[in-house]
Amino acid sequence: MLLELIEIIKKGPFGCITDMRNGQMPNAVQRRSFIGVYEQHDLLTRAHFLALGAVGESAILRRIITVLDWLRPAPHPVKVFGTLEAAESWVLQQLPEPLRQRVPPARSKSKG
Repeated sequence: MLLELIEIIKKGPFGCITDMRNGQMPNAVQRRSFIGVYEQHDLLTRAHFLALGAVGESAILRRIITVLDWLRPAPHPVKVFGTLEAAESWVLQQLPEPLRQRVPPARSKSKG
Protein backbone atom coordinates (compact mmCIF):
# COMPACT_ATOMS: atom_id res chain seq x y z
CA MET A 1 0.00 0.00 0.00
CA LEU A 2 2.81 2.42 0.84
CA LEU A 3 4.45 1.87 -2.56
CA GLU A 4 1.13 2.76 -4.22
CA LEU A 5 0.84 5.84 -2.01
CA ILE A 6 4.32 6.98 -3.10
CA GLU A 7 3.29 6.65 -6.76
CA ILE A 8 0.12 8.68 -6.11
CA ILE A 9 2.14 11.36 -4.29
CA LYS A 10 4.47 11.63 -7.29
CA LYS A 11 1.59 12.02 -9.79
CA GLY A 12 0.09 15.18 -8.43
CA PRO A 13 -2.38 16.75 -6.04
CA PHE A 14 -4.90 14.47 -4.36
CA GLY A 15 -7.04 13.92 -1.31
CA CYS A 16 -7.27 10.49 0.31
CA ILE A 17 -9.98 8.57 2.12
CA THR A 18 -8.95 5.47 4.03
CA ASP A 19 -11.60 3.09 5.32
CA MET A 20 -10.34 1.44 8.48
CA ARG A 21 -13.65 0.08 9.77
CA ASN A 22 -12.93 -3.53 8.87
CA GLY A 23 -9.16 -3.44 8.81
CA GLN A 24 -6.55 -4.14 11.40
CA MET A 25 -4.97 -1.16 13.09
CA PRO A 26 -1.38 -0.55 11.95
CA ASN A 27 1.32 -1.90 14.22
CA ALA A 28 4.42 0.06 15.29
CA VAL A 29 6.46 -1.01 12.24
CA GLN A 30 3.66 0.00 9.88
CA ARG A 31 3.24 3.35 11.63
CA ARG A 32 6.98 4.05 11.35
CA SER A 33 6.87 3.04 7.65
CA PHE A 34 4.03 5.49 7.04
CA ILE A 35 6.00 8.27 8.74
CA GLY A 36 9.00 7.25 6.62
CA VAL A 37 7.03 7.90 3.44
CA TYR A 38 6.32 11.44 4.65
CA GLU A 39 9.97 12.00 5.52
CA GLN A 40 11.48 10.49 2.35
CA HIS A 41 9.07 12.34 0.07
CA ASP A 42 8.61 15.48 2.12
CA LEU A 43 8.52 18.09 -0.67
CA LEU A 44 6.14 16.11 -2.87
CA THR A 45 3.95 15.21 0.11
CA ARG A 46 3.66 18.86 1.10
CA ALA A 47 2.83 19.86 -2.47
CA HIS A 48 0.51 17.02 -3.47
CA PHE A 49 -1.11 15.34 -0.43
CA LEU A 50 -3.93 17.80 0.32
CA ALA A 51 -6.15 15.98 2.85
CA LEU A 52 -6.69 12.63 4.58
CA GLY A 53 -10.10 11.49 5.78
CA ALA A 54 -9.99 8.30 7.87
CA VAL A 55 -13.22 6.34 8.28
CA GLY A 56 -13.75 4.48 11.54
CA GLU A 57 -15.42 5.05 14.88
CA SER A 58 -12.69 3.35 16.87
CA ALA A 59 -11.12 5.23 19.75
CA ILE A 60 -7.96 3.30 18.91
CA LEU A 61 -7.98 4.77 15.39
CA ARG A 62 -8.27 8.27 16.80
CA ARG A 63 -5.37 7.57 19.19
CA ILE A 64 -3.18 6.18 16.41
CA ILE A 65 -3.80 9.26 14.27
CA THR A 66 -3.04 11.48 17.27
CA VAL A 67 0.22 9.59 17.91
CA LEU A 68 1.23 9.78 14.24
CA ASP A 69 0.48 13.50 14.23
CA TRP A 70 2.53 13.93 17.42
CA LEU A 71 5.50 11.97 15.99
CA ARG A 72 5.38 13.67 12.59
CA PRO A 73 2.66 16.27 12.09
CA ALA A 74 0.96 15.82 8.74
CA PRO A 75 1.50 18.69 6.31
CA HIS A 76 -2.19 18.45 5.41
CA PRO A 77 -5.49 18.28 7.31
CA VAL A 78 -6.41 14.89 8.81
CA LYS A 79 -9.82 14.06 10.24
CA VAL A 80 -11.66 10.90 11.38
CA PHE A 81 -15.24 10.19 10.24
CA GLY A 82 -17.90 7.58 10.93
CA THR A 83 -18.98 7.21 7.29
CA LEU A 84 -17.42 7.22 3.85
CA GLU A 85 -19.89 9.87 2.72
CA ALA A 86 -18.85 12.29 5.47
CA ALA A 87 -15.15 11.68 4.76
CA GLU A 88 -15.65 12.19 1.03
CA SER A 89 -17.56 15.43 1.51
CA TRP A 90 -14.88 16.82 3.84
CA VAL A 91 -11.92 15.73 1.68
CA LEU A 92 -13.52 17.26 -1.42
CA GLN A 93 -13.94 20.56 0.43
CA GLN A 94 -10.18 20.59 1.13
CA LEU A 95 -9.34 20.44 -2.60
CA PRO A 96 -9.00 23.51 -4.82
CA GLU A 97 -12.09 23.99 -7.00
CA PRO A 98 -10.41 23.04 -10.32
CA LEU A 99 -9.26 19.73 -8.83
CA ARG A 100 -12.62 19.12 -7.13
CA GLN A 101 -14.36 19.46 -10.51
CA ARG A 102 -12.23 16.61 -11.90
CA VAL A 103 -13.33 14.12 -9.22
CA PRO A 104 -15.93 11.64 -10.48
CA PRO A 105 -18.98 10.97 -8.30
CA ALA A 106 -18.57 8.25 -5.70
CA ARG A 107 -19.83 4.84 -6.76
CA SER A 108 -22.61 4.94 -4.18
CA LYS A 109 -23.84 8.25 -5.65
CA SER A 110 -23.51 7.22 -9.31
CA LYS A 111 -25.79 4.17 -8.91
CA GLY A 112 -29.27 5.11 -9.74
